[in-house]
Amino acid sequence: MNPAFSNPIIKDDFRIRSSALSNNNSTCTNRFIRYSADKLSSSKKVSNSTVTQHLSLLVQNVQNDEHKRDLLALLRQFSNIFDTTRHNVANTTIPHVINTIPHSPPASRPYPQPDKEEIMYQFIQEFLQAGLISESNSPYAAPAILVKKKDIRIVLS
Repeated sequence: MNPAFSNPIIKDDFRIRSSALSNNNSTCTNRFIRYSADKLSSSKKVSNSTVTQHLSLLVQNVQNDEHKRDLLALLRQFSNIFDTTRHNVANTTIPHVINTIPHSPPASRPYPQPDKEEIMYQFIQEFLQAGLISESNSPYAAPAILVKKKDIRIVLS
């Protein structure tokens, strides 16, 4: 089950925890933090009503009004994390390397889907503009297909 489509319940005794690696990067030290509504009131407002509704659902079962207000303010401050109406990708400075074995790279031709070619083109343009994908001349290739769910989704082999 995809947790993005469920309504999680946050209990009244919730804690917000941040973790930091120690200097030797081998152990993790934890410290609990508490946010007050005063500090979060200047946070940027959520403009998407769907996100606002989902955030309200997240805190609906918190009994303590002060905790509910503080948690909702915190969730609103970081509402861009919950906004699924637009494409976004995490930026990282960590270099990624995929070690491959010496052989010819696997490459498959696209599956024929002439009735969905225009939709595929629109997806690709949207992903390019959002910075989720970039043009590549790599010898590795995997076909993408469109699958009809509630909406149409791209699936890669």
